[in-house]
Amino acid sequence: MSRPMTSIVEQRPMMQQRCIFIIARGGEAVGTSGQLAIAARGFFSRGWDVHVAVLSAGGGLIDRLIDAGVIVHAVGNRCQPDMAAWLRLASLLRRHNPNIVQTWGSTAARWGLSAAHIAGRAKTVACLAVEPSTREPLMPLLRRASRVVVCSDSLKESWLTRGLGSNRVIMVPPGISSGMAMQVPREDVARELGLLVDRPWTLCVAPLESSSRIEAWLWAVDQLDVVCPGIEHVIVGNGPLKNKLRRWAKIQNIDARVHARTECRHVTALLPHLRLVWQAGNVAYGGAILDAMAEGVPAVAVDSPAARQLIADNQTGRIVTARPASELPRRSLEVIESDDCFNRYSIASRERVEKNFPIHLFEASHESIIEQLL
Repeated sequence: MSRPMTSIVEQRPMMQQRCIFIIARGGEAVGTSGQLAIAARGFFSRGWDVHVAVLSAGGGLIDRLIDAGVIVHAVGNRCQPDMAAWLRLASLLRRHNPNIVQTWGSTAARWGLSAAHIAGRAKTVACLAVEPSTREPLMPLLRRASRVVVCSDSLKESWLTRGLGSNRVIMVPPGISSGMAMQVPREDVARELGLLVDRPWTLCVAPLESSSRIEAWLWAVDQLDVVCPGIEHVIVGNGPLKNKLRRWAKIQNIDARVHARTECRHVTALLPHLRLVWQAGNVAYGGAILDAMAEGVPAVAVDSPAARQLIADNQTGRIVTARPASELPRRSLEVIESDDCFNRYSIASRERVEKNFPIHLFEASHESIIEQLL
């Protein structure tokens, strides 16, 4: 059985005519999960009966949702979704009978859309932030979805070329606002994560899989350690490369400065204290890039659809090529060593978030898409 989390809204009458079930893989409350949390909060503030089913254990998403007053169902007991979680989800959908089922991310779409179909929920919305793969396994499920929401025009074009109807694929840019991160003293964050309080900190949030190019990120860390020793690097993520990450860091003698965590419930508390957020691969919403930019943290990332959408090159951070590999550590070093560079990028990051990714437009757009299906 699922374990619904305690929330004040569990006592109010259910409004079946405006009930939405949101399905998440889980993890930290940044990137895809952060956008989901903002959307859920927006639905809740507009009077919807909001339920979120989380398919895997761990991470800070559940805490953030409960703090927002949303009912949360933890259907997964493991770090990755499994059939037991899928069966609990299908049972929940039959029991609550929501008008709309919305999924966030490709993993949630794979499990959530199929459960919604089995449970007889006809109106489904899949929110995606990555390009389709060569043999995209989601296509049969997405063709049944009522709407597919993507976060950029380039992603919309990519999914349209795979045969989805233009009237069903909708682009909604991500949204966020400054000041959403947890405000925790730097000393407390350092104690919680085992960081040296007087050293610069960097952050990478990414699934530990091949598309994230974790080995390239580790190589960049190693190069930075040669020219600028003492930097503390936090990487948050889980996946098949978890053990390899730790082994590679140890082989390169940087394991003392690489703080690898499969989950970090207070990752948003880390954001205001960072010197840099960076990304070596193609990760939805750039991992924590957008969340960090809202707190005035510069970003350096290898070229990807997410990087091009979020970062204004040489204004809020840098977009670098994958080759030569030295570009990632070289441009990151500029931000770390130069206070002028950091301050210029920091101010521009906040301004870009306010201008290009307004949270009110994000919330209103998602609600409009859902209401058109009722």
